[in-house]
Amino acid sequence: MNAPQHSAQFTRRLPTVVELEQTVEATRAVANRPEPLWLSATLTLGVGIVFVALVVARAWLG
Repeated sequence: MNAPQHSAQFTRRLPTVVELEQTVEATRAVANRPEPLWLSATLTLGVGIVFVALVVARAWLG
């Protein structure tokens, strides 16, 4: 049998409250950043191209 010699092999360290608060603060800082203009333009252009393609396909297929 390959029983573990130390239970620490199967346990992991849980984060402390301070570490969790730091993670929450970092996540909030990233979430509060405005989205870049190029990303907004790219998404808008992509949606427009898909819309035009659907309209053309519908007109072409009848």
